[in-house]
Amino acid sequence: MSEQIDFFDAARDAAIEWARLVLADPNVVILDTETTGLGGNDQIIQISIMGMNGSEILNEMIQPTVPINPDAQRVHGISRKMLEDKPFFPDIYPRIVEATYQKDVIIYNAEFDVRMLRQSCEAFRDNCVPPGIVWETEFDCAMINYAQFCGEWNDYRGSFRWQRLPGGDHSAMGDCKATLEVIRMMAAAKLTSEKEEASHA
Repeated sequence: MSEQIDFFDAARDAAIEWARLVLADPNVVILDTETTGLGGNDQIIQISIMGMNGSEILNEMIQPTVPINPDAQRVHGISRKMLEDKPFFPDIYPRIVEATYQKDVIIYNAEFDVRMLRQSCEAFRDNCVPPGIVWETEFDCAMINYAQFCGEWNDYRGSFRWQRLPGGDHSAMGDCKATLEVIRMMAAAKLTSEKEEASHA
């Protein structure tokens, strides 16, 4: 039993230390997207990038070349009509690269958003090169670290249970802000060793 407690404590401590390092790193930005859907041909229709001090670096709506899935629209509330006069992905692409080039990019559910970046690049392959080829960017997942922090084990997956983003509003900038607050909350939590020191003080 003590070994199990040690495992969960160590995982939580690792998440806290990750959050503290992220907040202290001036080379970190937070990114979030909203998309036409979840499938293999879906595209980004909103992207936001912000600094760790809460500064807005990029916040743009994007016109896709594929329909918006009704289920996705019910979540983020973005309709095709709202995007009729918005730029296409290649128009925003240079600003995305500039904002993330040689940066550590924190994303809540990084696997999904990075896939959507790649798919949006692929849709305009003559004008956009997918991340990882020329971006020289590191992507890190706040969701996985927050799952460790919460410590709910998922036996089926053999990993910590993923958590919904607290405070997220399903807009790209709103979810960037919520991700920053989650990181700040984790960074402010006490490590196991700090709790023990406090109990002996």
